Amino acid sequence: MGGEGQPPSPPARVTSPRGGVARGLAAWWGRTSQGGPGAEPWLADHPWRRQGALDESGREVRNALLGGGLLTAVAAAAAAIFLPRAPAELVLVPALVSGAFLAGGFWFLAVGVLTVLRRARHGVPEVRFVRFPYFLGEPLEVALVREGAQVRLVGLHARLCCIEERWGAPLGQGSDPVGLATRRRLERVERWSETRAVHGIFGARVPIRFDLPAPGPGVLGTALSAELPRYWELELWAELPGLDFQAVFLVPVYQRPDR
Repeated sequence: MGGEGQPPSPPARVTSPRGGVARGLAAWWGRTSQGGPGAEPWLADHPWRRQGALDESGREVRNALLGGGLLTAVAAAAAAIFLPRAPAELVLVPALVSGAFLAGGFWFLAVGVLTVLRRARHGVPEVRFVRFPYFLGEPLEVALVREGAQVRLVGLHARLCCIEERWGAPLGQGSDPVGLATRRRLERVERWSETRAVHGIFGARVPIRFDLPAPGPGVLGTALSAELPRYWELELWAELPGLDFQAVFLVPVYQRPDR
């Protein structure tokens, strides 16, 4: 661990699974537009930007606003249709269902609006790669850039982790009418991580460095196009007056092909 003392834990955030149609389209795009069988394997794995990575919270903003708007609209429509027709003794049931959907929609909308306000204050974060890609057993060096930031970063912390998605336990147990006993969801499993304080924040570019672990049974490179994807995330945060700073980036950490 770098820095002095034990750094605080990163704040909770809304995440979306990396998989399904989006992952398949990304892998197809990489294979068809960036090279054939002889091309660098990381170019076929994901449509990387060689110069750097954008903050993943932009995707979360879209998902939160779209999901919140959809839930709110569905709840309002259901309430308008079913509440007037429900018998007096059963009106509580559709009211509770509509209220639950409305609460979920408002929560997603609040998350999206909060992230938009955070971006307005802290700018649009981006990390610029010193080289592309990064290999296990070598240093990972990037520079944080915040376009349009209004405040200075103080107390910045960085966390680099390797995440592997796995199928979790069945959602239900025993026999059930809706088949929950056989349904599973993807879970994020942390394979490796390191957290450190970031010092030397003087200009518009903030240098960040980690020493990547050597490849081994428990440390593997990125495989975003796999059926169960594996990826490396760089999470940055700082507790500041008002709205805290928070950003998450995918970083291209791979194992050297000759190994």
